[in-house]
Amino acid sequence: MSALELKEKAETPGEYSVGGVSGLFLVVRKSPTGALWTSWMLRRQGVNSFKLGLGSYPDISLREARELAAEALQKARAGADLVEEKRTAVAEHKARKRQKPKPTIATALPQYLAWKEERGDWKNAAETRRRVELRIRKHIIPNAGEILVETATPDDIAKLMQPIWIELHSTCNKIMPVLRGFFTWAATVAKIRPVEALNPADGRLLTPLLPAQKKRKKLVHFPFLEPDQVPGFMAALHAKGEDTVGARLAEFAILTCSRSANVRFARWDQIDMEKGVWTIDAEEMKITANGQHVIPLSRQAMKILERQRYEAQYLGGQYVFPGRTGRGWLSDATAGNVVKHLHEKELKAGREGWIDRKRSEEEGRPIIAVPHAIARASFETWAQSLRKDARTIALCLHHTVDARLKSAYDRDSSLELKRKLLQEWADFCLPES
Repeated sequence: MSALELKEKAETPGEYSVGGVSGLFLVVRKSPTGALWTSWMLRRQGVNSFKLGLGSYPDISLREARELAAEALQKARAGADLVEEKRTAVAEHKARKRQKPKPTIATALPQYLAWKEERGDWKNAAETRRRVELRIRKHIIPNAGEILVETATPDDIAKLMQPIWIELHSTCNKIMPVLRGFFTWAATVAKIRPVEALNPADGRLLTPLLPAQKKRKKLVHFPFLEPDQVPGFMAALHAKGEDTVGARLAEFAILTCSRSANVRFARWDQIDMEKGVWTIDAEEMKITANGQHVIPLSRQAMKILERQRYEAQYLGGQYVFPGRTGRGWLSDATAGNVVKHLHEKELKAGREGWIDRKRSEEEGRPIIAVPHAIARASFETWAQSLRKDARTIALCLHHTVDARLKSAYDRDSSLELKRKLLQEWADFCLPES
């Protein structure tokens, strides 16, 4: 039977011997719905008779069916039990389909991040998860698809970290705690790893497997402005033509020496306008162990809040510096973009721009300052140069002063000391007319 004849036969129910190999048939059946079902069948008559399906038509062509049939007959002549072999193969295939694949690091990590978010472990959960997930998807998941959680070893984790260990020091420091927490979760909560197994992301186990610390790229501090640059920068930031929510956010962060995230997520229920105080719970601070952070607000900072509160009457959102809709928060790139915009204006005016002078000289190219460093490093440099009280400086930056006191050190006289220092800083940054 030719391929063309076979195609015609496949339109009519029946069993058709196709020739070429003894016992090879095309079987055409009609379902109750009227659909045709076609398959290849190999039959052998006699003492060792059998009936063996070879697959469906046209998925398997006439030529392929004849080859399969010839091979099967040869095996049968050699004494193989083809029917039993087929039955075993089908059973094994079904068993594999029923068996769930063992979780890999790549498949289980997203589940761990979802668990942490749902559990409430993170400050600003949605934003934090987004950032963690970006790092994990970029640096870990692409190479972790074959590593089983159940049997992962320090060698496996070292290979994952190797590509970023030397160059991306800060990224490694952020990813490693995530991996340690992930394997603890895998053993205790998800139960996809033996509890007694060592945590393969334990730094003590990884250190001998990774390049020596001295070979790693040195940590580089965020580029900042020297104190003498700050008043000019703040004047440019405060200029009428730059009056945007993003500019006000950057200005407020600098006046309060605060991290960008805390300002972006600042809520009205944290602000006491009468007392001029901004209170941030410990859970929302970068270092929760340092306790609650109470920030006395300078007159300049209060003016920004008064402007924002006036606009909030119309927007109705909970955030002090809301996004475009008035409900969400601003992007983490907002303040940085403001600085870049002001830097470009300076360059067009023929000036040096808002650069970290020392870093720019060392690297032979302009390094633009970032809001985080202006708010914190520039403040600390200014305060240290004037021999301000070290403890008060640390309190303003929410650095560790005395772990036993925790948030207690933000009360009473300490609050007034901070208020005095932050007002001096605000007067330096933005003298009142």
